[in-house]
Amino acid sequence: MRLSFQRTGILSNLFARIDAVYLDDEYNKRSKYIIPPIYFVITCIFLPFLISRFPIEIYNQLNGPFHLNLDQFTSHLIHFNQHEYDEISLQIGSWPFQQEYFQIELGEDQIDQDSSHILRESTSPFSYFKTSYTMKAAKNDDIYHALYPNRLYIKLASRGEKHFYHRHPYRFHLFTMKTLRCIVRQFDILSTSYMKWNDKEIFVKKIEEIYEQNSTIFNMKVITKCGILIGYLYRPQDSIVFMSGWNVSHLFHDLDIGLDTASSYFSYTIYFCICLLFTCNSIKILCNLIIYYYKIYRKRMLVIPNQVKDQFDLLRYDTLQKLDETIVNIPMDRCYMNRLFIIKDKYLLIFMIDPNECDTNILLNFYDNSPIIVIPIENIDMINSLGIGFSYRLDRHLLSFPLPYFSDDNISNWLYQTIINIDEKYQYR
Repeated sequence: MRLSFQRTGILSNLFARIDAVYLDDEYNKRSKYIIPPIYFVITCIFLPFLISRFPIEIYNQLNGPFHLNLDQFTSHLIHFNQHEYDEISLQIGSWPFQQEYFQIELGEDQIDQDSSHILRESTSPFSYFKTSYTMKAAKNDDIYHALYPNRLYIKLASRGEKHFYHRHPYRFHLFTMKTLRCIVRQFDILSTSYMKWNDKEIFVKKIEEIYEQNSTIFNMKVITKCGILIGYLYRPQDSIVFMSGWNVSHLFHDLDIGLDTASSYFSYTIYFCICLLFTCNSIKILCNLIIYYYKIYRKRMLVIPNQVKDQFDLLRYDTLQKLDETIVNIPMDRCYMNRLFIIKDKYLLIFMIDPNECDTNILLNFYDNSPIIVIPIENIDMINSLGIGFSYRLDRHLLSFPLPYFSDDNISNWLYQTIINIDEKYQYR
């Protein structure tokens, strides 16, 4: 029983491994010629963009938001407008440490809250009168004169938008005491209480506790009132916004500046690279899956491979499964080390390779060459330690026993004696 169990599917499993190794080898060969050109083309197309933007965005994500007080922010706005038409030199001059993501300390009551001046924007064509964002002008005199005739507009998320409830990464310890007191005043804290807080660290700790408890209420009461903003600058010319009432559209000047606080600063470049890598890996995984299931399909088909069709024609079998079943039922006295099999006392089947072989290099050699040899016993005219002599189609052949599987004389003695036992007439050959 043990020997029969080891032979179960011995031939079909061997051909399945040979087939699998061949498919893997073909895939690897073609990948060498297909994948590098694809990567090269992608690199040539996107390399300038990746070089210019990728390090900057990584730098801002890891180190931002960068704190700017009112004077620093005003200077940055002037610099932003001066380099509007020289963006490349701007990036080269500060690359890769160009700061884009800011925490701005604008100051108390520095944002225009007049409802008639508020600009409204809807991002959905199906909710025309629903405000997704509002844009409010900065009314600080220094900023106004620095940008005139252009304006700075603060883009804010409206109630119902995800970012309206977002907990921003404020660095409260960088704000001045004046701003910290403004924040505290927006909550039910008596002035007699916070006036006793002489240490800035106490203010920061209390404010962080308040923000941790309810970031939504904090955002509603504090952001526009005290002018603490986190975002990045952009040009709003392409934005479609309306004045109050949704009946009059507003056109921005070419050098108007928007400060987007309504969305998180994230890197399109980073996400693009991630998506690109994901796509390439997905294609590779898909190819591997196709090969994997093709291997299973080929294995289940159990078709006779081309390299052994001649051998099966001799045996008159039409599937690997039938020959596997025959091998399983061969008695032990008609088998030698699961390498030689006497089939129906008429044919000698020899494995030229270990049926359990897993070495890819060895298996590849037998994709085009037959791993089995079938010889009609009546054609055998010589057996010795070197191999077997036999005639086939008017030609005489000498088949050496495959090494190192048969490295002793026992194989020739066993084969000779077995054939004699089948029919004594063979001893006279």
